[in-house]
Amino acid sequence: MDADISGLAAAGASAIIGAMATDAWKVAKQGFARIFSRSQPQALDAVAAELEQSREDVLAADDETQGGVLSSQEDQWKARLRMLLITDPTAVGELQKVLDAVAVSSVDGRSGNVTLKAEARDFGRVYQQGSGIQFNA
Repeated sequence: MDADISGLAAAGASAIIGAMATDAWKVAKQGFARIFSRSQPQALDAVAAELEQSREDVLAADDETQGGVLSSQEDQWKARLRMLLITDPTAVGELQKVLDAVAVSSVDGRSGNVTLKAEARDFGRVYQQGSGIQFNA
């Protein structure tokens, strides 16, 4: 059972971090905030704010610190999810529903066509990206 909990907690943390720079973020943030505030519904806004702060930290990281920030944030959310699942095994079903919703949102967000147009002249450069995080130094 402990391996199942650890695996599910890891999948949840990965979904949180993975959704931060995608169209699935809104679904992920709402779902995980709801899971973490199950026993204290009044904490929903505070948990959503923590998730948003975590996202801001990840998006603000530069090339040198990004790996460490991502790893740190993922470890933090994995530990919180693991503790939640240990103390409230009934949360497993709800976590699985959120993971499924985030997966569907991620696929839906990437299923459309993206058309990018740019023009650079002389020594100009163009950087384009359809989704995700892009750092240009």
